[in-house]
Amino acid sequence: MESNAHGLLWIGFEGKDPAEVPDLPNPGGIIPFSRNLDADPERGPARLKALLDGLQARWGRPLTLAVALDQEGGAVSRLRPWVGETPSLRSIWEARGTAGVEAWGRLWGEGLRLLGFNVDFAPVADLWDGHEGTGMGNRCASRDPTGVAQAAGAFLHGLETTGVRGCLKHFPGLGGT
Repeated sequence: MESNAHGLLWIGFEGKDPAEVPDLPNPGGIIPFSRNLDADPERGPARLKALLDGLQARWGRPLTLAVALDQEGGAVSRLRPWVGETPSLRSIWEARGTAGVEAWGRLWGEGLRLLGFNVDFAPVADLWDGHEGTGMGNRCASRDPTGVAQAAGAFLHGLETTGVRGCLKHFPGLGGT
């Protein structure tokens, strides 16, 4: 019997191949972590795509299973083993403004979509406060609330034109509001 939480619970899981993933309650979404990624840049992306396709088939239903990842670029890049170092939101915002951030969101969306993702837990919508050691740093676009809103909106627009949904992130007590 399915619980009333069907479709609400998003889960992490063990395994890099569908057969390794244990039977779990039918989730509303899944979140692969580094433990689910083969770091090899040659075979890793195809292996992840096969994993996600297999889990979509397993937990398939009329609505597509949500498949999410933390892929901001800069310090938070789950795909770093495959794509290398990437610029942060702040560095793109400062160098290229709205158009650059929108293009960045679109590029991430295209890549994530090819792998089987439909949600990206990005961008950070906190104010950059200049404090070291908070873990926020260049994940925040600007000190200026208008700049943060413009950067976040541009990233989301670019990302969502590819069919990948974004998720504004705020870290109470770490970033500025």
